Amino acid sequence: MSTRPVLVLVLLLAIVALVSGQRMLSSDFGHVWLPTRDYYPNNPIYVFDRFGERLDLLFSAAGDERLELCMQFAHEKFLEAIRMVHINEPGHAWIAVGLHEDYLIRAARAIGVSPGSDVGVRRARYVSSLIERMKILAGIYPELPRKTRVFSLIPLVGTTLEHFDQQRSMMSDDEAAAYTESRETLRGLVKLMRDADRRALRLETSAAVKTVHL
Repeated sequence: MSTRPVLVLVLLLAIVALVSGQRMLSSDFGHVWLPTRDYYPNNPIYVFDRFGERLDLLFSAAGDERLELCMQFAHEKFLEAIRMVHINEPGHAWIAVGLHEDYLIRAARAIGVSPGSDVGVRRARYVSSLIERMKILAGIYPELPRKTRVFSLIPLVGTTLEHFDQQRSMMSDDEAAAYTESRETLRGLVKLMRDADRRALRLETSAAVKTVHL
């Protein structure tokens, strides 16, 4: 019998153990996989990091614990996307953006998994996390490479707004009214980012024209 399959299995388990040993930290909900600078989509062992996240979700309790994990993972993917855009790697940024959306969907499912008085609290936490993420992005957006940020982060913005509107539509009238100003704030942040794109494009066009004339 060939020992190759056994060796491969041992190697995989060792890599998973290495990743988990460096990334698994304690929280109020037990073991939570938190982002570190060592694990990004351009890292060869990133797949094991994702596998660890899936294991955490698999063994998490439905409701608050799973929601907390999904929101943490979504934020991690958000930061990974920004990092990949910053170093001008649109393909790897796209991977992080896709995973960010996946965790938003999973988090949204976790909100209503146990109907009751806690649903409103969960929904408020979820929506607040979306607002905070957009504020972070708007602050750093102008500093990122224009073409890569437009390609990778504008879809992320659209997804975030979509989830915000979806959750707000499921609130009571009083709860939704409390987020009316937040919706206007989000629109303002999006406008700031689009204005930054237009300014950057004008500068690039102007520079190109000057180069041609030279």
